[in-house]
Amino acid sequence: MGSIALIGVFLAGVGLYGVISYSVEPAGPRDRPPHVARRAPRDVLTLVLKQTAWLVAAGSTIGLLAAFLGAKCV
Repeated sequence: MGSIALIGVFLAGVGLYGVISYSVEPAGPRDRPPHVARRAPRDVLTLVLKQTAWLVAAGSTIGLLAAFLGAKCV
């Protein structure tokens, strides 16, 4: 059971990395939004962490809701 949990955690990490990198990285240097181009690196980091926290919160909420509903069906 421990190896299955380890594989699940690894896949969750890879999925989270993919979603965050897709949502943060612009298509090219000219596609960078102007509100990001004028900011200091610390402000950009704060913006990225806020976006990441929102994605994690939404995914966790949907996942927990699906788990509870799935447990009631079984």
